[in-house]
Amino acid sequence: RFGNSDKGGAFSGDGVNIETRWAYTDFQLPSVASKARVALGLMPFSVNSFLWNETATAVKFYTDNLTLAWARGKETITGSDDSWNDNDLDGLLVRYDRKGRTYNAGLFALYQTQEDGNSDTGATLYNTDYEIKKLSSNVKFDLTSLGTDGTWSTPTQGGDVFVNWDLIYQTGSMDNTTFTDVFEPAGSNSNSGDFDIQAYLLHADVGVNVGATRVTLTSWYASGDDDATDTDLDAFLSTDVDRGDSIVLFEGGFTDDFYFTERPYLADKGMFFNKLAVDHKASEKMSFGGAVLYIQTAEDVTLDDGSKEKNIGTELDAYVKYKLYPNVELALNAGFLFADDVMDVYEDDANAESDVDIFRSTAQVRYQF
Repeated sequence: RFGNSDKGGAFSGDGVNIETRWAYTDFQLPSVASKARVALGLMPFSVNSFLWNETATAVKFYTDNLTLAWARGKETITGSDDSWNDNDLDGLLVRYDRKGRTYNAGLFALYQTQEDGNSDTGATLYNTDYEIKKLSSNVKFDLTSLGTDGTWSTPTQGGDVFVNWDLIYQTGSMDNTTFTDVFEPAGSNSNSGDFDIQAYLLHADVGVNVGATRVTLTSWYASGDDDATDTDLDAFLSTDVDRGDSIVLFEGGFTDDFYFTERPYLADKGMFFNKLAVDHKASEKMSFGGAVLYIQTAEDVTLDDGSKEKNIGTELDAYVKYKLYPNVELALNAGFLFADDVMDVYEDDANAESDVDIFRSTAQVRYQF
């Protein structure tokens, strides 16, 4: 059932007894000489790694360059007289990709909408749940995301230089909602009514491959919201993603079903993310690497004493992988976050100072076939 969590068709494809990841049909249109395929079912649905990149129930038509798709992340049945699309959270995608000798570039437009399932009740959205897949079915919601992404590389005397980029602009509305910022003091942290959304995300990787070593500088800025009491939502809004850029904060661990957040931002405060990573392939069997990360929110977070802070912290990451056999890999990684004061809002004894640095290490034995 498309969008139905009880039938395994909701966001991320989680089933009832087991996790069914994919179950879809993909076929070439008959009597068409060029590539022209239709896929339908529970499939990998990739719009953009910062916007929507997960399993979803969808119908997709695609060629070498063009993708047209409809996806349903959530089905909401509120009455026997509902039509097939009443109250459901649907997305319509148009994407065009172009590949050259040194580049891949794409343009996309994603329109997402959800009708109000219960206009008399309305809904409450806490900023800590600021993600489309977490929206209540009582939120009347429309969002258009326009963007471009791609890669470019060129050989130089010092090595292969590469650039990856993502630029996304969002506009829309979220109606019949009470928006509550749990970081702000009670009385100055909430507003109810209809909200306008204007948000954006900018991302770039710049790096070089020198022999068996890769050096990458990653930076992104996801816009945040600076006022919970107005009717503007300025924070970038992901749908369903799995960011793995940090071992401590994101899904960078090998056991990535246990993580702090999957989103490229912190609540509705956005994020200014910076990372310098070095990866080295020592042999056909062994590879290792490390990274330094400096992370901030885009907008101020209010601490327990009323002061404002943006610094999340500085993180050190490292990993090593070893192929015991061609299809069996051992891997270990670790991350240490020198937590700054923003992280105090998640501590039980909030005192406007971060009291706990965070260490996380994961390991795996992976058999691939």
